[in-house]
Amino acid sequence: MKDFLVSILKLFLLLAAIGAAIYAVIMYWEKISQFLCATKEKVSSVAASCCGSEFDDYEDWQGE
Repeated sequence: MKDFLVSILKLFLLLAAIGAAIYAVIMYWEKISQFLCATKEKVSSVAASCCGSEFDDYEDWQGE
């Protein structure tokens, strides 16, 4: 009987933790999406500025 009660308690705690995580995501969804958009913009700007044209490597090469 004790094992059954312990397993029910563990299940209840697991469901409470999952519910709290879902609640936090719902409550902070706007902040989460703003963070993800800002991160995407920063990564895009860094990727665009660090790499030049692929033809820049061959500017000094003279074709034969």
